[in-house]
Amino acid sequence: MKNFKFPKSFPNKKEEFFLQLLLASKDDFPKLWQQWKERIVFDHLDNATSKLIPFLYLRLKESGITDDMIGRIQGAYKFTWYKNLLLMDSLRNVIALLNKENIPVILLKGIPLLTNVYKNTGARALGDADMLVDSKHMKKVVDIMFANDWKYSYNSPFSITHYAQTLTHDVIREITFINNQNVQIDMHWSLFLSKDKNKHPMSYDELSQYSIDVDLKEIKCKMPCYEDMIIHIVVHGAEQIRQRTFRWVLDAISIIRTGPIDWKFLIERIKKFDVAVEMNVAFSYLLKNYSLPVPESFIRELSGLPMGRYMIKQYYKTANRDEISFSGKLLFLWKGYWRYERKGNFFTSWFYFIDFICNNRGITRKRQLPAFIIGYIKRNYRNKYED
Repeated sequence: MKNFKFPKSFPNKKEEFFLQLLLASKDDFPKLWQQWKERIVFDHLDNATSKLIPFLYLRLKESGITDDMIGRIQGAYKFTWYKNLLLMDSLRNVIALLNKENIPVILLKGIPLLTNVYKNTGARALGDADMLVDSKHMKKVVDIMFANDWKYSYNSPFSITHYAQTLTHDVIREITFINNQNVQIDMHWSLFLSKDKNKHPMSYDELSQYSIDVDLKEIKCKMPCYEDMIIHIVVHGAEQIRQRTFRWVLDAISIIRTGPIDWKFLIERIKKFDVAVEMNVAFSYLLKNYSLPVPESFIRELSGLPMGRYMIKQYYKTANRDEISFSGKLLFLWKGYWRYERKGNFFTSWFYFIDFICNNRGITRKRQLPAFIIGYIKRNYRNKYED
């Protein structure tokens, strides 16, 4: 397979070693555990590593290793288990409400991984629950959520007055809701950005066609088939995001190891969704650094898929992009305001822009805006130095 240059969104050497520990065979695990333990200071673990400590506990428990550090690792597992349980309970209630209104739901990423791949509620930390619904139901979904004590999260780029504009926007593809227990649900109507101003081929209808039944304690819903899950996790993992994460490696390999995977069907889906570049780079990385049961026939077919220069360039642009600055996000909001709600002339429109920001971010009074901005800057500062 071709040796690709791996983007900066992929794990670094330190992160690779931790992943190799998590994914090691039973024979190799004890030795790698000792090496990793000697290299780290537990209190100074970064945010991305901390999210996978619960999985490390499961590996330690499986290996029967006793160690002074295990008590703290077990504590992290129990805390994660409890938070995930709270998240899943809230999610079940939301799905039940949507089922009652005949609105089908496809669960994405974390929850179906816990239920169908890891088969353990505390296996890894979840920041939120991700759901995919048909865009035609989104207005009704928003009404249902608001009627049941959910509100927009501070980081949800959605204004209640702009259903149509939001659903057709090239960038916005989800709404983030939060309840009074601080549980967050990301409601998606699209998984990825539009391609060349066309709807991304990995659509709700396409995923729904091959989706799998999921039972969350008698609440029925769907999840993508394993082949589609691999694609979604790999492509999403290649995106450079503010809160650096490398758990996509653990997730993708765990799906492949637990299967079953129809490798011919996976090739067909890669062609269908036009993600040959993303999948070639990812599998090149995974095969180079981890033990992966992948058929040679799949690797040959994947390597032979056409990859245009433009698509390769766009891939690395996405995977290596820098975080959008605060001023950049203000510019994004300004463009939305200027296009949809511009008032006054060029000089007075700035005053109305403040109203637009407050409305977009759910701020009820202008005097709350300084506190919101300070809180936003503090959150970004903490996330930067946690990672």
